[in-house]
Amino acid sequence: MTSDEDLVRRCRSGDRGAFELLFTRHRDSVFNIAVSISGSRELAEDITQDAFVRAYLGLSSFRGQAKLSTWLYRIAVNQALRTKSVGSRRAEKEQGMDDLVLSSDSPGPEESAERFEIETRVRRAIAELPPAQRAVIGLRYIEGLDLAEIAEITGSPLGTVKSRIHHALRSMSPALRDLRNE
Repeated sequence: MTSDEDLVRRCRSGDRGAFELLFTRHRDSVFNIAVSISGSRELAEDITQDAFVRAYLGLSSFRGQAKLSTWLYRIAVNQALRTKSVGSRRAEKEQGMDDLVLSSDSPGPEESAERFEIETRVRRAIAELPPAQRAVIGLRYIEGLDLAEIAEITGSPLGTVKSRIHHALRSMSPALRDLRNE
């Protein structure tokens, strides 16, 4: 598999196919971040597209000091936080968080129904969070990034990231309290 660094070099020398490979490699993660922040599949599609356009246009400024994925995630987070949703916050909560995929195992019907109920409750709890908290929760628990990477992506101090995660989990706790015993 060609490394991201090689693909960036190829992009800089005019190889559009290399950027398509980067897009294919990173689009799902960028999309999941966008969904977790915006709460809307439609907005997330726009955010993902805008983030990759910005990345393509800004590729010459990518210095390689961080991983390309970190740089892309930061663009996506910034784009998602800048994007203003159309409609009320309530409509946003109702429509989009169902598109966030938390897991992809194939359990039996009973376990499937139980998992669906749990995932629905988790999605609703995430949708209730302010965008900055949604961002760190999505990066940490959906994308599996460590705290230092999240700090770099969001441009926030490590303490702020920890605080946002703490406050987000604390806010989500009442809605999910009974799940701890299951």
